[in-house]
Amino acid sequence: MNMKLPCAIAGMNIAGVKSGSRKGEIIAIICVGVSSLVTIVIMFKKGLLGAPPAPKAQEEQTKE
Repeated sequence: MNMKLPCAIAGMNIAGVKSGSRKGEIIAIICVGVSSLVTIVIMFKKGLLGAPPAPKAQEEQTKE
């Protein structure tokens, strides 16, 4: 679930800057940071709510 590179590319496209330029680097850094924070929040919420096991694991448990 690594969405950092697509976020950086989308951010540069939305901002209308070229990759490799100073502005492009700044936008990419901001996008990667925001993507990381969103990933942390999602994982934290899943940990608090006790995400159910994967469907395949549930199937294996019911077979036993």
